[in-house]
Amino acid sequence: MKDYLFRKNQFYVKAALYLGKGKTGSQVASKIRWLINKYMKESANKTGKGASKWEFFMEMNEIFSNRENVHPDYLIDSTGKVSKNIDQPEKDRSLLKRKKRSKLSEDDEIYIQSMTTISESEILSAKTKQQQYDLEKEKLQFEREKFEHQKCIELENKSLELEK
Repeated sequence: MKDYLFRKNQFYVKAALYLGKGKTGSQVASKIRWLINKYMKESANKTGKGASKWEFFMEMNEIFSNRENVHPDYLIDSTGKVSKNIDQPEKDRSLLKRKKRSKLSEDDEIYIQSMTTISESEILSAKTKQQQYDLEKEKLQFEREKFEHQKCIELENKSLELEK
């Protein structure tokens, strides 16, 4: 799981580097999550809703809706006859070929590594802050219980004095 998070974080940093514009990996991650959530809301099939007016809907729809299990290339009717799905646009096979990875410059590699380190330290810092918060919460609970216990003892002492 740690390796997955590390690679995911590296992807966001590389995407931020590719975009330029002074964006960070966490900003890119946040934007991607927002776009996916927006697409999911926009693509929810609601009767009578009409077409989405969101400017990125078509691009997001191209990414997420053209899957084989949703739009198969071929259909088989009840007689067993195979026919080409006319609703499915022709796939550009050149897009399916893997692109060669471009070699990053040494400066880019150093930048990615430093951003990854910064992100990891931010995560560690957040965990440390959470631990400090939890510890303070436990201390406060202990002090509250101690105070309540002392109050009970004082009340018992006063009730004993009154009985005398």
